[in-house]
Amino acid sequence: MKPNEHLVIITGHSSGLGRALLDLCLQDKTHVLGIARRRVDLLHPCLKQIQADLSDSELRIEQSLQPLDAFLDASVWRTVTLINNAGTAQPISFMGQLDAQAIASSLHINLTVPLQLSNWLLQRFPQQRLRIAQISSGASKKAYPGWGAYCSSKAGLRMAAQVLAAEAELSGRDLRVLIYEPGVLDTPMQEGLRQTRAEDFPQVDRFRQMQTRGELVAPTDSARELWRLLSNKEMPSLLEIRYGDRA
Repeated sequence: MKPNEHLVIITGHSSGLGRALLDLCLQDKTHVLGIARRRVDLLHPCLKQIQADLSDSELRIEQSLQPLDAFLDASVWRTVTLINNAGTAQPISFMGQLDAQAIASSLHINLTVPLQLSNWLLQRFPQQRLRIAQISSGASKKAYPGWGAYCSSKAGLRMAAQVLAAEAELSGRDLRVLIYEPGVLDTPMQEGLRQTRAEDFPQVDRFRQMQTRGELVAPTDSARELWRLLSNKEMPSLLEIRYGDRA
């Protein structure tokens, strides 16, 4: 492999937005490392996969990446992009009715793993051009009853992205950070959300109506916009944007 190639690391690459991003990258012949609970049944010379349950609080992300140590040799890559896409909306219910382990698992996949991977990325690739995309949500800035764990983890992820960008400016690292709200996507996660009881999640009717009216965003549309933003050579050190807004 030539030292000017681009590596994209995508968590949750097996479905939804992650799968749409994977397909875009492979169409561009960009090398991808996908990390997800399920492997994609696809053989492609530009694709490497790691099967891991990112909701498992016992998971050690560095150990999961060890089998690809040679592939992740820093001398190979000039640009490395990390897209922290994997996440969960569960558990959904009011505080006082949640399972403690479910809260821990939610925070682990939505917040702890993105922080661990961002930290690993900066250690592993000290001289490379780095891009980090944190997949965010309106729930990072607005309180939704029944979504205590999700709102909290997304708010934390947003702040972590801001800290990363501030630290990069101080250190002079070639790092750009994107906080991206992909819109209300038409994905299996959204389908499961619409089946939630209204007493657990009062906003559920809003999402049901959006599906009925055909207002959900296709993952491929959101993925194209996200990829365009990450490919912009003039991207600022920190960019926070929602699907459909102009950068």
